[in-house]
Amino acid sequence: MTRLEAEARLQFYALPAPLIPLIASYIAVPHGARLFDPCAGEGIAAGTMAELWGIPKSMRYFNDLHDERAHACAAWASHTLCCDALKSLQAGRHQFQVAYLNPPFGHDAAEEGTGRIEEKFFRRWLDDAPAMQPGAVVIYVAPQYVFASPGVITHLARVCDATLLLQHPAAYRRFGEAVMIGILRSTPRSWADQKAEVVRLTAILAGDLPILTHQATAGFIAPAPSPITRIIWRDASRGTPAMAQLDVMRSGGAFTSKKYRADRAIDRTQLQPAFPLQVAQAALRIAAGAINGTTVVIDGVPMTIKGTTRRSTVARVDRFSDGDTEIVEIHRLEKSSPHVTAINEATGEVVSYDGDVGIAALMTDAATAQALLHAVEASAPPKYAFDMPANVAHTLGALRPVSGRHLPGHAPGLLPMQQHAAAALLTTLTTPDPGWGGAIPNGAIVAAEMGCGKTTIGLAAVELLRLLRDT
Repeated sequence: MTRLEAEARLQFYALPAPLIPLIASYIAVPHGARLFDPCAGEGIAAGTMAELWGIPKSMRYFNDLHDERAHACAAWASHTLCCDALKSLQAGRHQFQVAYLNPPFGHDAAEEGTGRIEEKFFRRWLDDAPAMQPGAVVIYVAPQYVFASPGVITHLARVCDATLLLQHPAAYRRFGEAVMIGILRSTPRSWADQKAEVVRLTAILAGDLPILTHQATAGFIAPAPSPITRIIWRDASRGTPAMAQLDVMRSGGAFTSKKYRADRAIDRTQLQPAFPLQVAQAALRIAAGAINGTTVVIDGVPMTIKGTTRRSTVARVDRFSDGDTEIVEIHRLEKSSPHVTAINEATGEVVSYDGDVGIAALMTDAATAQALLHAVEASAPPKYAFDMPANVAHTLGALRPVSGRHLPGHAPGLLPMQQHAAAALLTTLTTPDPGWGGAIPNGAIVAAEMGCGKTTIGLAAVELLRLLRDT
């Protein structure tokens, strides 16, 4: 075949018919399988193997870039496409249990980025794409020197197990063809394991490979198809507005995809405070929207609350002289300011409380501050409300330092503040938290100034957890 003829056939070299049953004899398909061939030619090779394995036409998925050959594939497979397998072909996750790949032999043109086409097929369908089910049997036909190239051998070492490399019989070895049969790994090799496999495969490919022959017993078993909810098999480069509308009506389009919902989802769960909040802390929660929509009596008037945080840029100008030169430095800072809006339910009047000064004015009236505090606590009640259980109080009260040291005026042991902090830690580490998805937190942080006894509080909490475990 001349170079011009090869270009006209898109570098397609069909597997010689006598080799088809030989390759098929290495593999058994006892549980049924979906067969995948992204560059199927006329479908003869993969179709004949499928018949030998008992895979029905309805479980065969063939594609070829050449329109006449793709049309011929329809005689062998129920699912056929005609598209670029490297750019446009889309297949579902873990959809196939057997793959036969006999990609075009040759190099890509400069406008396609150059490089061996066989290596690109290997990377696209065995290394990058999740279309193959872990444990799937992979058959790959290419010249032996292509398998030995650094790019292909690196991918081969990364993704395949039980790799068997065989050469075509001499009469059918026009381009030095070889066939690789392997098992797709569930977890790719990396680092030292991958390097060792590269060394092993390099040594095998440097010599004469065993010759492809008929096998009385198959050495590779295709896995049973795993359950999947949706079969995807399409040419992503083709479509019409009507097709797009139909797809949206059937599936909801991108708006119902997991990624879209995850990106758009807003988790408004309020983390529960460990202790009851003070008035200033409650004000910050109000500004963060903790009680949006709640009605609170402010100065004797029922008002509906909405809180938010506004961002603004504050510029500070510094001027100084360096000899005869005046230097001007402008510093811009992003500032977050609390903002609360209250709406009079009777008259519709809107009152705004902006910034620290506005929040302070809102909390000036004691009755208003208390009402707002109760509303915040109702939205996110404290985990520990100084209601220490008797057994916890007994344990904490009995703890004594080995050194016997104590503060003047206090007996040896934990101070009341330290006991409450330890009890709050115990409650935090044993109570389901909505902020953790309803699970029990696996950690907590004690933040306090130097000298407050953070280490002592932590040790006391550990002792409480130990006693809880033992009981």
